[in-house]
This record gives sequence, structure tokens and C-alpha cells, in this order.
Amino acid sequence: MNNKTTFFVFLILISLVTITIILNYKQPKTSRNKKPKIKRILTYGTFDLFHYGHQRLFDNIVRLLGKNIEIHVGISSDRFNSIKGKNAVDSFEVRCKNVKKHPNVVATFLEDDWNQKIEDIKRIEPDYFIMGSDWTGKFDKLEEYCNVVYLPRTPNISSSMLREDIMYIDKDFTCDGIEPEDLGLLHT
Repeated sequence: MNNKTTFFVFLILISLVTITIILNYKQPKTSRNKKPKIKRILTYGTFDLFHYGHQRLFDNIVRLLGKNIEIHVGISSDRFNSIKGKNAVDSFEVRCKNVKKHPNVVATFLEDDWNQKIEDIKRIEPDYFIMGSDWTGKFDKLEEYCNVVYLPRTPNISSSMLREDIMYIDKDFTCDGIEPEDLGLLHT
């Protein structure tokens, strides 16, 4: 190598070292070790007779969006369920406890009417609003606030199916004057 070439190689090396020092200096040390942003998820449901379909919903959210998420769950009140024509077997408190057992669920709260979702979205600021595929298209208007995703339901299981099974099994149940209705069960 001649002197001219050696000089240019030296200049390039100095330039690269200088750029590297400047880039490292301008980035705070915390930005290199920064954790990825936590994705916030919002979903709703009754979550009665917690079953593997409910568990699968939460697990599929984790599979879809990764483990760095927090799930906020609106759980339908008994009053709201009656408006929807449902009669939950489990109390609101039991349903909340069951949902909170999933490691990514960080909060449960009362869902008491159809119109509260926009206010909840403004309060929680979710990245995603996720519901089961049986609701496809019903919440598309929320796209202006966050991403709306409908996940496939687990086939052959639902709280309604389980309630029907309970009612069928217990339709003739009596014990010392206690009727199925006293236990929260309905006659078919």
C-alpha cells in the first residue's frame, strides 16, 4: 500500500470510530436495554362457569401478541346479563376471580351496559379490542380508537352449553323443599 491509500484507510477508520462514539453518546444507556412496549388488550364477556374456551381465548391472545401484554377484562354484571337474556350460575365475584387467574389478566371491571365500551377504551387506552368470532362485525366502529380483532371461538364448548347441561341434569332435583331456582338453576 502506498502512503495515499494508507492515509484514506486511516481516515475512514477514524470516521467510523467517531460516528460510533457519537451514536452511542446520543443514545441514553437505558434505550439500549429498553423493554418492548407492553401491549394493552381489552375484552369483555360473562365468563360464567369458567372453561377451557375462556382459557383458550386468553392463551390465543398471548400467542397472537406475545407475552409482553396486559389484558383488561370487562365482566358482565348480573343486571346486564339479564338484559342480554343470560342468567349466570357463578356470582360476579367468582367470575372475576376465575378470570384473574390468567397471568396476563391485570384488571377486571364491571360491564353494565352496551354503551360503556368507548368510555372504557378512553380510560384504558388499549392497543387491541379483542372479542370472539361470534361478535364479528359488531364492534368495527371501535376501529377509530384501537385495533379490533375477532378470534375464533373454541368449538363445542360455551357457558350456555354448560348451563343447559346443568339444567338437564338437575331438572328434577328437590331436597327438603329446595327447588332448582333456589340454586340459580332454571327449569327447561
